[in-house]
Amino acid sequence: MVLVKQLPTVLSLNYVLSLFCLLATLTPSFTQDYLVLEKTGTKKRYEYYPGDPFTFRIKGETFRTDKIVALTDSTLIFKGGTVAFKHIVRVSLKEHKQWMASVGSVLMTAGAAYFLIDQFNNSVIQGNRISTDDQVVKVSLILASSGMALLQLSKKRVNTAKNWRLRLVNIY
Repeated sequence: MVLVKQLPTVLSLNYVLSLFCLLATLTPSFTQDYLVLEKTGTKKRYEYYPGDPFTFRIKGETFRTDKIVALTDSTLIFKGGTVAFKHIVRVSLKEHKQWMASVGSVLMTAGAAYFLIDQFNNSVIQGNRISTDDQVVKVSLILASSGMALLQLSKKRVNTAKNWRLRLVNIY
């Protein structure tokens, strides 16, 4: 009688142990390695995962963009070869600031379009002489200059020899 009552406990214990062993063997496959570009002493950081494009420059060469295939402790592995972290002197952040470039382009286009639509409205539709309204010029210039500023901010590159560093982060 005692053996019959303990049978479900033994089965559930075997089930739990089997599940634990299965999870223990699969855990390394769930780890995620990613590259972090961070500014020392601040909270600024940019993350790059395998499969992400990475634009960088090695001393004496031009900028190049490659897709990250894999990461090791001190190197980036691309389809075209490997590059050690210590050889990378500059990194372009254009992949991380695409929203600034797109918003900047929209603002510049909106400024020009607002001015041209106002001129078309005054001269063609209303039949007036071509003239400029000060308010329209101000708004158009503000929109276009804001767009230019965002475009300039979106083309940022950082120097890894100064206070920026590349490091590998492992998540288990």
